[in-house]
Amino acid sequence: MKKPFMIFSYIACGFLFLFAFGLEVYAVCPLGPDVTKDLYGILKIINIVAPLLVIGFTIADAIRALTQGDSGPDMKKVAQKFAKRCVYAVILFFLPMLVDQVMQMADVWGVNGTCDLEHPTENLNSD
Repeated sequence: MKKPFMIFSYIACGFLFLFAFGLEVYAVCPLGPDVTKDLYGILKIINIVAPLLVIGFTIADAIRALTQGDSGPDMKKVAQKFAKRCVYAVILFFLPMLVDQVMQMADVWGVNGTCDLEHPTENLNSD
């Protein structure tokens, strides 16, 4: 269990290092406009699908437990699974928002997943 986490952490650190020190190499849009748009769309889909999956799987488990006869112990298991699924859904709901903010701070994409990385500057010398 610890080895996959370490591999993931090494990969994540590598990407952070690449974005932190390699931004001069990628001047406009490091992932390309199509990939950036697709990744942003996937993150938005995760925000919608995660809560719906929790509701759907919980309803299916509850129906299965009710149709088996003695539903007391089975409903406890359903409630425990529901609690775990809610935690996972909350994590999956907020994870895309966190990824979006990190990608904006690292100048991988702009607002709404576009490659428009122009930062507006105010002209302070205007008369």
